Amino acid sequence: MKLKLFLSLFLVSQLSWSLTLAVEDSWPPFSDKNGNGYSKQIILAAFKTVGLTPKFKVAPYSRALSMAKNGDADGCFNVTKQHTTSQTYIFGKTPILKASASFYVRAGEFSQFSKMDAIPKDFKIGVINEYEYGDEYEKHRHRLDEIKVKNQAQLIQMLLRKRIDGVILFDEVAKYTLKKMNLKKSLIEPRFTNHTSEIFVAFSKLNPRATEYARKLDMGLEKIIKDGTYLAIFSRKNDYID
Repeated sequence: MKLKLFLSLFLVSQLSWSLTLAVEDSWPPFSDKNGNGYSKQIILAAFKTVGLTPKFKVAPYSRALSMAKNGDADGCFNVTKQHTTSQTYIFGKTPILKASASFYVRAGEFSQFSKMDAIPKDFKIGVINEYEYGDEYEKHRHRLDEIKVKNQAQLIQMLLRKRIDGVILFDEVAKYTLKKMNLKKSLIEPRFTNHTSEIFVAFSKLNPRATEYARKLDMGLEKIIKDGTYLAIFSRKNDYID
Protein backbone atom coordinates (compact mmCIF):
# COMPACT_ATOMS: atom_id res chain seq x y z
CA MET A 1 0.00 0.00 0.00
CA LYS A 2 2.77 2.44 0.95
CA LEU A 3 4.59 1.65 -2.29
CA LYS A 4 1.45 2.32 -4.34
CA LEU A 5 0.89 5.59 -2.50
CA PHE A 6 4.50 6.65 -3.09
CA LEU A 7 4.27 5.82 -6.80
CA SER A 8 0.99 7.69 -7.11
CA LEU A 9 2.43 10.78 -5.46
CA PHE A 10 5.54 10.54 -7.63
CA LEU A 11 3.47 10.35 -10.82
CA VAL A 12 1.30 13.29 -9.74
CA SER A 13 4.44 15.29 -8.93
CA GLN A 14 6.00 14.51 -12.31
CA LEU A 15 2.76 15.35 -14.13
CA SER A 16 2.46 18.68 -12.34
CA TRP A 17 5.94 19.59 -13.57
CA SER A 18 5.26 18.71 -17.20
CA LEU A 19 6.35 21.54 -19.47
CA THR A 20 5.33 22.32 -23.05
CA LEU A 21 7.08 25.07 -24.98
CA ALA A 22 6.09 26.56 -28.32
CA VAL A 23 8.98 27.01 -30.74
CA GLU A 24 9.14 29.06 -33.92
CA ASP A 25 9.79 27.48 -37.31
CA SER A 26 11.88 30.13 -39.09
CA TRP A 27 15.00 31.28 -37.28
CA PRO A 28 17.83 28.96 -38.34
CA PRO A 29 20.41 28.10 -37.11
CA PHE A 30 18.71 28.77 -33.78
CA SER A 31 15.36 27.23 -34.72
CA ASP A 32 14.57 25.69 -38.10
CA LYS A 33 11.30 24.63 -39.75
CA ASN A 34 11.12 21.62 -37.40
CA GLY A 35 11.93 23.67 -34.31
CA ASN A 36 15.46 22.25 -34.12
CA GLY A 37 18.60 24.28 -33.59
CA TYR A 38 20.88 25.86 -31.02
CA SER A 39 18.04 27.27 -28.91
CA LYS A 40 16.29 23.94 -28.40
CA GLN A 41 19.55 22.17 -27.59
CA ILE A 42 20.43 24.77 -24.97
CA ILE A 43 16.99 24.55 -23.36
CA LEU A 44 17.02 20.74 -23.30
CA ALA A 45 20.50 20.66 -21.76
CA ALA A 46 19.65 23.28 -19.13
CA PHE A 47 16.38 21.70 -18.03
CA LYS A 48 17.98 18.24 -17.96
CA THR A 49 20.25 19.37 -15.12
CA VAL A 50 17.19 20.16 -12.97
CA GLY A 51 15.25 17.01 -13.88
CA LEU A 52 12.86 18.43 -16.48
CA THR A 53 12.32 17.37 -20.09
CA PRO A 54 10.10 19.82 -21.95
CA LYS A 55 7.89 18.92 -24.89
CA PHE A 56 7.76 21.18 -27.93
CA LYS A 57 5.10 22.46 -30.31
CA VAL A 58 6.33 23.98 -33.57
CA ALA A 59 4.50 27.01 -34.97
CA PRO A 60 5.10 30.32 -36.74
CA TYR A 61 6.55 32.87 -34.33
CA SER A 62 3.36 34.91 -33.99
CA ARG A 63 1.41 31.75 -33.19
CA ALA A 64 4.02 30.60 -30.66
CA LEU A 65 3.69 33.93 -28.83
CA SER A 66 -0.10 33.61 -28.79
CA MET A 67 0.09 30.06 -27.47
CA ALA A 68 2.17 31.20 -24.51
CA LYS A 69 0.07 34.30 -23.91
CA ASN A 70 -3.21 32.36 -23.97
CA GLY A 71 -1.97 29.40 -21.94
CA ASP A 72 -2.03 26.91 -24.83
CA ALA A 73 1.67 26.36 -24.08
CA ASP A 74 3.63 26.92 -20.87
CA GLY A 75 5.98 29.23 -22.72
CA CYS A 76 7.73 29.95 -25.99
CA PHE A 77 11.31 30.84 -26.82
CA ASN A 78 13.62 32.98 -28.93
CA VAL A 79 11.84 35.98 -27.44
CA THR A 80 13.63 39.28 -26.88
CA LYS A 81 13.11 40.68 -23.40
CA GLN A 82 12.10 44.29 -23.97
CA HIS A 83 9.40 46.65 -22.71
CA THR A 84 6.61 45.21 -24.87
CA THR A 85 7.27 41.55 -24.02
CA SER A 86 7.99 42.09 -20.33
CA GLN A 87 4.40 43.27 -19.90
CA THR A 88 3.05 40.01 -21.32
CA TYR A 89 5.33 37.18 -20.21
CA ILE A 90 7.45 36.02 -17.29
CA PHE A 91 11.20 35.88 -17.89
CA GLY A 92 14.14 34.50 -15.99
CA LYS A 93 17.36 36.41 -15.40
CA THR A 94 19.63 34.55 -17.81
CA PRO A 95 19.18 34.62 -21.61
CA ILE A 96 19.56 31.39 -23.54
CA LEU A 97 21.73 33.30 -26.04
CA LYS A 98 22.59 36.72 -27.45
CA ALA A 99 22.18 37.65 -31.10
CA SER A 100 22.95 40.77 -33.13
CA ALA A 101 20.67 42.03 -35.88
CA SER A 102 21.56 44.48 -38.64
CA PHE A 103 19.74 46.65 -41.14
CA TYR A 104 20.37 45.07 -44.57
CA VAL A 105 19.93 46.51 -48.06
CA ARG A 106 20.81 45.43 -51.59
CA ALA A 107 24.54 45.69 -52.25
CA GLY A 108 25.66 49.20 -53.12
CA GLU A 109 22.45 50.95 -52.06
CA PHE A 110 21.57 53.39 -49.25
CA SER A 111 25.14 53.92 -48.10
CA GLN A 112 23.99 57.09 -46.31
CA PHE A 113 22.10 55.13 -43.66
CA SER A 114 24.11 54.74 -40.46
CA LYS A 115 21.35 54.55 -37.84
CA MET A 116 17.61 54.03 -37.59
CA ASP A 117 16.62 57.68 -37.30
CA ALA A 118 18.35 58.37 -40.66
CA ILE A 119 15.81 56.21 -42.47
CA PRO A 120 13.10 58.37 -44.08
CA LYS A 121 9.39 58.20 -43.36
CA ASP A 122 7.44 55.48 -45.20
CA PHE A 123 10.62 53.58 -46.06
CA LYS A 124 9.52 50.09 -47.12
CA ILE A 125 11.09 47.65 -44.67
CA GLY A 126 10.60 43.90 -44.34
CA VAL A 127 10.16 42.24 -40.94
CA ILE A 128 8.99 38.92 -39.53
CA ASN A 129 5.46 39.08 -38.17
CA GLU A 130 5.47 39.78 -34.40
CA TYR A 131 9.27 39.78 -34.08
CA GLU A 132 10.84 42.10 -31.53
CA TYR A 133 13.52 44.36 -32.95
CA GLY A 134 14.58 46.23 -29.83
CA ASP A 135 13.29 49.29 -28.00
CA GLU A 136 15.06 51.71 -30.35
CA TYR A 137 13.27 50.25 -33.37
CA GLU A 138 9.94 50.55 -31.54
CA LYS A 139 10.46 54.32 -31.40
CA HIS A 140 10.57 54.49 -35.21
CA ARG A 141 8.19 51.67 -36.13
CA HIS A 142 5.15 53.94 -36.54
CA ARG A 143 6.70 55.96 -39.38
CA LEU A 144 8.00 53.04 -41.46
CA ASP A 145 6.09 51.07 -44.08
CA GLU A 146 6.42 47.58 -42.65
CA ILE A 147 5.90 44.55 -44.86
CA LYS A 148 5.39 41.54 -42.59
CA VAL A 149 6.18 37.97 -43.66
CA LYS A 150 6.54 34.57 -42.00
CA ASN A 151 10.12 33.53 -42.74
CA GLN A 152 13.64 34.72 -43.42
CA ALA A 153 13.84 33.44 -47.01
CA GLN A 154 10.80 35.53 -47.94
CA LEU A 155 12.50 38.65 -46.62
CA ILE A 156 15.63 38.06 -48.67
CA GLN A 157 13.66 37.20 -51.81
CA MET A 158 11.53 40.34 -51.51
CA LEU A 159 14.61 42.50 -50.97
CA LEU A 160 16.41 41.11 -54.02
CA ARG A 161 13.27 41.48 -56.15
CA LYS A 162 12.98 45.13 -55.04
CA ARG A 163 9.58 44.67 -53.43
CA ILE A 164 11.06 46.16 -50.27
CA ASP A 165 14.06 48.45 -49.77
CA GLY A 166 15.53 47.10 -46.55
CA VAL A 167 15.21 44.33 -43.97
CA ILE A 168 16.29 43.69 -40.42
CA LEU A 169 17.96 40.31 -40.14
CA PHE A 170 19.83 38.65 -37.31
CA ASP A 171 23.36 38.30 -38.65
CA GLU A 172 23.84 34.57 -38.08
CA VAL A 173 20.37 33.92 -39.47
CA ALA A 174 21.14 35.98 -42.58
CA LYS A 175 24.39 34.07 -43.15
CA TYR A 176 22.70 30.69 -42.68
CA THR A 177 19.66 31.52 -44.84
CA LEU A 178 21.70 32.90 -47.75
CA LYS A 179 23.79 29.73 -47.77
CA LYS A 180 20.65 27.58 -47.63
CA MET A 181 19.22 29.54 -50.59
CA ASN A 182 22.49 29.12 -52.55
CA LEU A 183 22.89 32.89 -52.76
CA LYS A 184 26.11 34.88 -52.48
CA LYS A 185 26.33 36.75 -49.20
CA SER A 186 27.64 39.76 -51.14
CA LEU A 187 24.17 40.34 -52.64
CA ILE A 188 23.05 42.12 -49.49
CA GLU A 189 24.98 44.39 -47.15
CA PRO A 190 24.48 45.49 -43.54
CA ARG A 191 24.39 49.25 -43.08
CA PHE A 192 24.35 49.36 -39.27
CA THR A 193 23.70 47.18 -36.25
CA ASN A 194 20.05 47.55 -35.34
CA HIS A 195 20.31 45.92 -31.92
CA THR A 196 21.78 43.06 -29.95
CA SER A 197 19.09 40.94 -28.36
CA GLU A 198 19.21 38.87 -25.25
CA ILE A 199 17.05 35.90 -26.24
CA PHE A 200 14.89 34.23 -23.61
CA VAL A 201 12.24 31.66 -22.90
CA ALA A 202 9.04 33.60 -22.25
CA PHE A 203 6.77 31.80 -19.80
CA SER A 204 2.99 32.11 -19.73
CA LYS A 205 1.54 34.29 -16.98
CA LEU A 206 -1.45 31.92 -16.94
CA ASN A 207 0.72 29.08 -15.61
CA PRO A 208 1.02 29.25 -11.80
CA ARG A 209 4.44 27.56 -12.02
CA ALA A 210 5.85 30.06 -14.53
CA THR A 211 8.12 31.84 -12.07
CA GLU A 212 9.45 28.51 -10.81
CA TYR A 213 10.08 27.28 -14.36
CA ALA A 214 12.03 30.47 -15.05
CA ARG A 215 14.05 29.96 -11.87
CA LYS A 216 14.84 26.34 -12.74
CA LEU A 217 15.92 27.34 -16.24
CA ASP A 218 18.26 29.96 -14.77
CA MET A 219 19.75 27.27 -12.52
CA GLY A 220 20.21 24.93 -15.46
CA LEU A 221 21.78 27.58 -17.66
CA GLU A 222 24.26 28.43 -14.93
CA LYS A 223 25.25 24.76 -14.67
CA ILE A 224 25.76 24.15 -18.40
CA ILE A 225 27.70 27.39 -18.80
CA LYS A 226 30.03 26.38 -15.96
CA ASP A 227 30.60 22.79 -17.10
CA GLY A 228 31.25 23.67 -20.76
CA THR A 229 28.10 22.11 -22.22
CA TYR A 230 26.86 25.48 -23.44
CA LEU A 231 29.93 26.26 -25.55
CA ALA A 232 30.06 22.67 -26.80
CA ILE A 233 26.58 23.07 -28.31
CA PHE A 234 27.81 25.96 -30.46
CA SER A 235 31.15 24.38 -31.36
CA ARG A 236 29.90 21.09 -32.76
CA LYS A 237 28.45 20.65 -36.24
CA ASN A 238 24.76 21.51 -36.14
CA ASP A 239 23.40 18.24 -37.53
CA TYR A 240 20.03 18.75 -35.87
CA ILE A 241 19.14 21.61 -38.23
CA ASP A 242 17.33 20.79 -41.46
